[in-house]
Amino acid sequence: MAADDILLKCDADRMQRVFDNPLRNAVIYSYDGTEIAIEDWRSKDNLVLKFCNHGGTILKERLERIFEQFYRLDTECGSGGTGLGLAIARKIVRKSAGKEWNAV
Repeated sequence: MAADDILLKCDADRMQRVFDNPLRNAVIYSYDGTEIAIEDWRSKDNLVLKFCNHGGTILKERLERIFEQFYRLDTECGSGGTGLGLAIARKIVRKSAGKEWNAV
């Protein structure tokens, strides 16, 4: 294992949801033909992941609610979402000893 590799013991099905939901949203809410990036770094004993896309700006008051159950930014985008994906991902991370989960 390389020095930069990270060993993670977890429930694979739940971790799939943790990665799938923010990545899926990054794709759905990005401009066509733009890049999606996933940045990672370590902060003390934590792994920090940042999903970045190029899409419309989310107003601060809406951004603060993005992880609430059933909250959707745009019901007209046709994503077919229920507003549960990010809330479920956040709950999984918190139950797995993850302390922070923020949208910026």
